[in-house]
Amino acid sequence: MQNKKLTDGNLLSNILIFSLPLMLSGILQLLFNAADTIVVGRFAGKASLAAVGSTTSLIQLLVNLFIGLAVGANVVAAHFVGAQKSKEANETMHSSIALSLWKNSVIWAVKRSYAQIYQKTVFFREQIYPFTKD
Repeated sequence: MQNKKLTDGNLLSNILIFSLPLMLSGILQLLFNAADTIVVGRFAGKASLAAVGSTTSLIQLLVNLFIGLAVGANVVAAHFVGAQKSKEANETMHSSIALSLWKNSVIWAVKRSYAQIYQKTVFFREQIYPFTKD
C-alpha cells in the first residue's frame, strides 16, 4: 500500500481522492434504499411499502449520525497519526469502537422500548403498525 500525504500536491485532487469513498458510500446507501423499496413494493404489498417509507427518514438520520461520529473519530486519529503519536491514535480507535458498540446497544434498547410511541407520534395508520416493528 502506498502512503500519500494529503498536504502535498494539488489540494483539489487530494480532497477528491479523499472524499470519493464517502460519496460512493452515500450512493450505495441510496441504491440499497431504492432496491429495498422496489422489492418490498413489488412482492410484499402496499402496507409493507408504507412501513418502509415511513421509517426511512429515521433510519437516514441514524446512518448520518453514525457517519458523522465516524468522521470525527477519523479526524482525531488522523491528527495523532500525523503527529506520529501511535499510542494516542490506537487509544482513539479503541475508544471509537467501544463508543460504537455502546451507542448501538443504547439505540437498540430505545428502539425496542419506544417504537410504538414513535409510530403514534408520526401518525402511522393502524394497518402498517405490524410491518414497522421488524
